[in-house]
Amino acid sequence: MFISIIDRLAHFMDAKGLNEHKFCSLTKLSNGLIGKAKKSGGQLKSESIEKILKSFPELNARWLITGEGDMYNSVVGDGSSVLGKSISQNITKASVAAIISSHKALISTYKTHISMLEEKIKELEKDL
Repeated sequence: MFISIIDRLAHFMDAKGLNEHKFCSLTKLSNGLIGKAKKSGGQLKSESIEKILKSFPELNARWLITGEGDMYNSVVGDGSSVLGKSISQNITKASVAAIISSHKALISTYKTHISMLEEKIKELEKDL
């Protein structure tokens, strides 16, 4: 199953407890940009991605763009620990609950996808 940049960004926003309006305000992106990207298939221009990454140094660029690695960097650009800065300052029960909820939804999606793939494998094995 393909998960787009915008899907990963929505996951990050949920984890941070940010709605689209607040996120766009913090990143200096145009209001409605996230909604438009969702409708257009999850694409963002490189300028928008750069603004997002500059606004949230704890966000792992590789994860955002490719889905590889962890959502959060362990170290920010100045060499300081993210856990000692941004994340620990913004953790609330609501944000932890949002992260857990988001992860549960992803796990459910992955389980569904795995089941479909297992069925496909069984079908292909029958043809052998």
